[in-house]
Amino acid sequence: MSDILEKYLPLTPREQLIKSAVMCRDLSFSGLPELLPVDIMNMDAQSPDPTKMMPEYEHVGLFIQWRYQPFTLHCHDFIEIKYLAFGELDIPVNDQIVHLIPGDFLFINPQVYHCVQVNNDDTLLINVFIKTDSVSVCFPRLMGSSNFIAKFLLSDTDSCNNSGFFICHTGMDAELRNLLETIYSHQHIDNNSRILCQIKETLFEGLLLKLVCDYSDNVEISGQGARLPRQLLEIIDYMNSNYLTATFDELAERFHYSPSHLSKILKKHTGHTFSEFISSARMAQAANLLLNTSLSVPDIIDECGYSGRTNFYNQFRKKYKMSPADYRRQNT
Repeated sequence: MSDILEKYLPLTPREQLIKSAVMCRDLSFSGLPELLPVDIMNMDAQSPDPTKMMPEYEHVGLFIQWRYQPFTLHCHDFIEIKYLAFGELDIPVNDQIVHLIPGDFLFINPQVYHCVQVNNDDTLLINVFIKTDSVSVCFPRLMGSSNFIAKFLLSDTDSCNNSGFFICHTGMDAELRNLLETIYSHQHIDNNSRILCQIKETLFEGLLLKLVCDYSDNVEISGQGARLPRQLLEIIDYMNSNYLTATFDELAERFHYSPSHLSKILKKHTGHTFSEFISSARMAQAANLLLNTSLSVPDIIDECGYSGRTNFYNQFRKKYKMSPADYRRQNT
């Protein structure tokens, strides 16, 4: 049975033109200026932001990476997810080389430098970008989740690892590939109306939930070829699920570590301390309750285990750049 994404493998006319121009190193190649209004040999480090061209109500975009398009190292102001459909690809991310095989998702945080260049007819890379201030609004069923993938995507994306990216290995999961094709087809309907954008975002939330449910054990961080140890994932999940009652000594005892060794492991693999994890989990739950319940702010403060209102308000403003009331008003 043929793969649903195979129909996107043939080079498009644009890609054929780019390939010819790049191979010739000739930017005056006939027809190129009309198709490529930017200098493809001299890209700025700050790559153009496609989210600026999206209507306010559109939060998720998806496109297929142009093959043979030269890029230099760049970064974005949005979350980027790359899915390798066919071929193999090495992508520089920060100071590491990330190797992708078919079925790999590469999640990249904002302001993480990377460079993607596909120089093969038989390689197909799908890019998804998400506005950073839209994750909790578009994907409400991820809110409050203690899962590594969900925590990376939600408002405390820096609470899971300090490399700014991770890989999720999914093989050639047909359901995921079908979802990506369906989302892509909705992306390219001429009438990109509000309801079509909502359909696209709902489909993508379904894809993320499948990753969370089926592939959390297939997470690889730091680009070093070693997956995040399963027990460390369990430790992170436990902290995020028991942020009200967990203590550091109890955590170390539960997972059979000395406190000093556990502290080193957390810092090495995630870049964060136990206290930072607990604080992040409380704040994520507070944001979740603001968006998905009618609880008053004082009740949310109590529910999330904060000892005082001043501490909560200061932390919330630092994290979300607005008051809890404004956060609720703008996102519901």
